Amino acid sequence: DSYLKHYAGPSAPSRRASMPVEASGECLDVTGRVSSASARWKTGPRNADAETRFRSVKHGVHTESVVRGGRAVDVSDRNILCMSIFGDSVAFGSADHGIAEIAAASGTKKRSLHSKRYGHAEWVTSVSHCADGRILSAGMDTKLCLWNASGVVCSDLTGHRGSISKVRCSAVGPPRAVSCSYDRTLRVWDLVSKRELCSMGGHSGPVLDFVWTAGRVISGGRDSMVKMWDLATGECSGTMKGHQGHITAMHVTEDDHIVATGAQDGNVRIWDLRARRNTNNMEAHPGGAVNEIKHVSSSAKTQELLVTVGADGRVLVLEPRMQYNPLLVIGPTHEDFVYSMCVVDTLILTGDGKGVILCHDSAAAAAEPCYALHPMDNAIRCMGAVDNILVCAGDDGNATF
Repeated sequence: DSYLKHYAGPSAPSRRASMPVEASGECLDVTGRVSSASARWKTGPRNADAETRFRSVKHGVHTESVVRGGRAVDVSDRNILCMSIFGDSVAFGSADHGIAEIAAASGTKKRSLHSKRYGHAEWVTSVSHCADGRILSAGMDTKLCLWNASGVVCSDLTGHRGSISKVRCSAVGPPRAVSCSYDRTLRVWDLVSKRELCSMGGHSGPVLDFVWTAGRVISGGRDSMVKMWDLATGECSGTMKGHQGHITAMHVTEDDHIVATGAQDGNVRIWDLRARRNTNNMEAHPGGAVNEIKHVSSSAKTQELLVTVGADGRVLVLEPRMQYNPLLVIGPTHEDFVYSMCVVDTLILTGDGKGVILCHDSAAAAAEPCYALHPMDNAIRCMGAVDNILVCAGDDGNATF
């Protein structure tokens, strides 16, 4: 309809326009931002040697939590599954059905978003801040909750018929959100009227992830397909085949017409959205899935390189000018599966299933990490950055700053 066309047409603002928030494509980047990467990032946090002990309830059992390094916050008695950063505010979604909003600088809890009247009835699977400070959460209960910027009141956005995999909010243009679900659809939401604008169906399996750029949404599913959707019409404008197995990672590059995807087959593929074809295919992580794809600055800071991490425990830095062949191969250096990754300037931080974080400097091209942190005992599911603060959370139910 015309409302959609107003947002998604060719004149939609570029993500390169000046914005007070960090963006990935046309949606907010929920992993936060760093205004300037100081030397402190290369030497490690000042509170890396601190040890915090506190008693809490975890999975229904009274336990003593020991946090080695950082400032710990007891967020939930269940696993933390997702995170969104907006300014100094960090929202954590967990298996306890709630969202906790924490101030990164002080570590104080601002509010808990769950009550008998408002909130989710199942695990919170994805969370994203809106550009105006509201919080949009998604759950296994098939609904989205749009929380006011203050207080503990939300509006339910319903329409999905299966667990919601991801939700992301717009960084430019009118307030919009896109969600994808196990019901094999993606849906576009108007965050002002709080209504569904369109439903996009075409995948033959659950839709696991998507990126949003230049008025288009590119989705990946369990059916191994990559599909492109036109937000002006809600129609599928292209289906791109090549991967074997689930699509497990997606990233829109600095060029809004280039998207990188990773899958269970361990391959990373580069797609040209204008030509609607696969231009490069790398056997990046043989024997296991590609877990994450992000971008990292080159040593000269003149261009964007891709960085991937996979089930083989390796980190690859891919050079676009070399047909996306590896410029640097790191590891495997972790002793366990790598679940999360955060990139700050040229630094690559990876978190594993034993609660260990390793920091490598891609500019130094060294196999040994700059430093190691051990803030948790179990898997680190989320990592992000707020200026000079590293934020991580995971299966312990704690957040560490």
